[in-house]
Amino acid sequence: MSDEIEVSELEDDQPEQAQTQEAGAWLPIAHRLPRKLPSARQLNKKIWLAVLCAADLLDHHDPAVRMKAIHALSAASGQYLKGLEVGDIQKRIEAIEAALKKEGEAG
Repeated sequence: MSDEIEVSELEDDQPEQAQTQEAGAWLPIAHRLPRKLPSARQLNKKIWLAVLCAADLLDHHDPAVRMKAIHALSAASGQYLKGLEVGDIQKRIEAIEAALKKEGEAG
């Protein structure tokens, strides 16, 4: 299974006009290139950066920007914690599998 995914696979709701154009011609150049899916660790790093950016906006002079920052901070921090939880569970499962394999080889 390949970790690469084309942007066109993610965007099924493209306008009909855009679908008739040359593949990817209407997308910005950054989206035309195939991208590898990030690892859980890479994704958590990006989410953590989003948390830090949103936290910086909590002191903004505009109340609307502060409210958006609060919303973004709560969403990003929830996803960050979920990512940490998934990583922890994955490590525990791998440890259990290794122990079971070792026990099976010994027995």
